[in-house]
Amino acid sequence: MLESLGRPPRLPRDIRLLSLDVFDTALRRDCAQPEHIFRRVEERLAAQGTAVAGFADLRRRAEALARETAFAAHGCPEVTLEAIYAHLASLSGLPAALAETAKALEITVEQQAVSAERPILDLYDQAGRAGIPVVFVSDMYLPRPVIAAMLAACGYQGEPTLFVSAERMRTKGDGGLFADVLATFELAGNRVLHIGDHPHADGTAPAALGIRHLPYNHTRRAMAKDRPLAVPGLALSARKAAHWPTQPGLPAGPALLDFLGRTYGPAIHGGYVRWITEQVRETRPDAVLFFSRDGYFPKRLYDAARQRQPYLPPAAYCCVSRYVLNMARIADCDEEAVAFLLSGTMPRSAGQILARCGLPLAGDRVSSLLAGHGLTPHTVVTNNAGNREAMADLLAGLAVPLRERAAAMRAALTSYLARFGCEAMDRLAVVDLGWSGNSFRAFAATLADMGFGGELTGLFLGLLAPAPGVRDGGPWPVPFLTNILTDLGEVVGDGPDAPSPLGPVALLEVLHGAPHGGVCGYEYRHGAFRPVFADNPPGRAQYERSVSVYQAACLDVLSAMDPDDAALSREACREALIDLCLHPTKEEASVLGELEHYDGIEHIGDGAALAPGLPPDADAGDIRQALARAYWKSGFLARNSAACRRAGLLPGGVPDAGRHAPAPRPGRKRPFLS
Repeated sequence: MLESLGRPPRLPRDIRLLSLDVFDTALRRDCAQPEHIFRRVEERLAAQGTAVAGFADLRRRAEALARETAFAAHGCPEVTLEAIYAHLASLSGLPAALAETAKALEITVEQQAVSAERPILDLYDQAGRAGIPVVFVSDMYLPRPVIAAMLAACGYQGEPTLFVSAERMRTKGDGGLFADVLATFELAGNRVLHIGDHPHADGTAPAALGIRHLPYNHTRRAMAKDRPLAVPGLALSARKAAHWPTQPGLPAGPALLDFLGRTYGPAIHGGYVRWITEQVRETRPDAVLFFSRDGYFPKRLYDAARQRQPYLPPAAYCCVSRYVLNMARIADCDEEAVAFLLSGTMPRSAGQILARCGLPLAGDRVSSLLAGHGLTPHTVVTNNAGNREAMADLLAGLAVPLRERAAAMRAALTSYLARFGCEAMDRLAVVDLGWSGNSFRAFAATLADMGFGGELTGLFLGLLAPAPGVRDGGPWPVPFLTNILTDLGEVVGDGPDAPSPLGPVALLEVLHGAPHGGVCGYEYRHGAFRPVFADNPPGRAQYERSVSVYQAACLDVLSAMDPDDAALSREACREALIDLCLHPTKEEASVLGELEHYDGIEHIGDGAALAPGLPPDADAGDIRQALARAYWKSGFLARNSAACRRAGLLPGGVPDAGRHAPAPRPGRKRPFLS
């Protein structure tokens, strides 16, 4: 690996061309993300009396829209700066003259933000002395003349040969730009050395064409020490990072999970936990409760942070679940109760729904009840409108035993919660991944029944939609990411059988797994009510085999970092989630896609793979049906790219498509570690 602060190596004698990535390799920005450039443009517009409120966000949205439009039209998400600003003007109603002013300012700010990476400049000069031609290859929206001027201003002498994605409508990531380089210079891949910072775009992609590549460990690691970053460059020891640069592509299996835990993991989970510590320092709760199961891993990270910040409030692992919290609140078999009892991400039969209710019904009684409503124990009711209605009528007839079951659950739950002493606290914070907020509201209502009159704060990773701090007169959770649907929503296939449009949410739930099943109730043992966990051997085995590897690697890196490191930010978390969830490489999709997601209520052993692979003989109908049922649709498209392209689900093509990871939605993968 070529270090940003080290001495450059000698170029191999047998290469005939040196290929260099531009940004974060040949040039360094004085900020970590393009969004910081947009904020500077916004500030300068305001300083010159032409303020555009929310310009940075408008600029980001305009680029996303431009990429979506380009991808739909051409199968390639690359766009020019002109196209981005055309969408910005359309999106915001900005006058054409002001849009031109902002565009010119962005170019100026970009030019002022860059400087040369000294080791790369030395290599460039070394190549010139040896008579080796040099090309610059960049996935970028800036015009080629602007990039050329930036290189010249930073000391790269001569007229640069530039291959720019926005100009050619081909990218490094799909191999197209590298194929153009080889064709232009009429060289075999092994005669070219490419240097760049991105594991896939500058590593896997050129390697697939036989091009030698050298990962570049750019300057973001040094930057993290003294300025905020949108995406952290997390400093790893040579031992920890050694497995990556020695491979032509990403490692496989548990090694890849370890790699992802050390690269994406700190950005995703570290930013979230740092935010939790900031919130509790500000609100000063008496305690922080982490809801099981999704709170298992965040609590471990919080405990690690608390070792360095002992003044943080104590934390406890609270064994509750969506099932017990909502079951305990059923007061009548009304529409809300039925909606909960028939909910879930996996199809459920009438017999399974009755088992979920926990009613002591004999087998013949169950069969009789079901038959009276035109159902059998095996009739699927959760995704069929007619069957749902019949099941709702059946449950209405069971209102009395349902209320008794709910009362018993409520008594057991409140007895269990009493151990935490919440009713005597003035302030309490609870941590959960989030999504809808219903479990939080049920928990708040239960605490109120127990006499808690203090201030309750929910600290969620995200919600499915924006929410105010208070709703319907009661407490409402505070989200780290305001709107998961907007930030991470996927394009969803048609069909009533699609279990979830939220593949990234399902992936996050799996990565936040715990070594035990969901809480399905409480039993009185040894003088107290204790949680009863669902018995799910496949889920437990998956945690031990895969999820624990990812979590341990992430915890290893974060334990060595300052919990207040400015690199652990909301922007870093969001960018990492978008990159991993919506733009996975084929290797990432193959390993993560094998992980199984289990029903959010029972956590029983009939999970479904996040992004299942396809059999060799799958036809277009099979592929479309599999996509509709896949939780993680972006992962499915990346994992099965060749088959999906044949079925018309992915437009365009790349050389030897099976070896390349398509971008299932527009956007560039951004580096988190060289």
